[in-house]
Amino acid sequence: MRSINIPSSVTVIGGGAFENCSFLTSVNIPSSVTYIGWSVFSGCSSLSSVNIPSSVTEIREATFSGCSSLTSVNIPSSVAYIGSGAFQDCISLTSVNIPSSVTEIRESTFSGCSSLTSVNIPLRVTSIGGSAFSGCSGLRSIYVYAETVPSTVAGAFEGCDSKNCTLYVPKGTYDAYWLSEWGIFENIVEFDATNIRNIVAEPEVQENARYAVNGQRLTAPVKGINLVKYNNGRVKKEIVK
Repeated sequence: MRSINIPSSVTVIGGGAFENCSFLTSVNIPSSVTYIGWSVFSGCSSLSSVNIPSSVTEIREATFSGCSSLTSVNIPSSVAYIGSGAFQDCISLTSVNIPSSVTEIRESTFSGCSSLTSVNIPLRVTSIGGSAFSGCSGLRSIYVYAETVPSTVAGAFEGCDSKNCTLYVPKGTYDAYWLSEWGIFENIVEFDATNIRNIVAEPEVQENARYAVNGQRLTAPVKGINLVKYNNGRVKKEIVK
């Protein structure tokens, strides 16, 4: 079991860099990194924690595929591209935020994420690729913010529980969604997406430094009590097991 703190001198993490590193449990990616290649963490079955800095604009194909221990991931608002199969078979993933800058959810992006219970599809998304959410049997709510119905293909939601998953769509768009491929969902409910859209998000909080209780600077999380300082000036006590 091991955590990795990538040095701040690194700007690019090449394709397959940590592929199938089953011992890897957590990784800290510095803000110097601007590009994360394809399959970088694919098959890292013990990876449960990862931070993606706002310097990253793309998550390439199969980046986290097969990360079966990953429970949640915060994708910064800077990310505009999420590649095919990026989170495929992340069976422990319960929550994920899709940034408002994303315009397309590609093939198999979240396929096999059976623990995912809710997902928000941003306003700018215009298309959902084949098998994008196939096998997401735990989905119970999908919020779609686009008034123009995003195009989907047959199988995009294959294996989802269309009877027990509620599809929430903007007010006045019920008929358009019901008559489209989205009509597979038996429960379609209109909601006021306008107020939620206008909420201004707080700047992303990132870790600046980490210390042991004796004041020693740490380069990576260590077992016991860690004191974590963030870029907003706050300090948080974190227990690392």
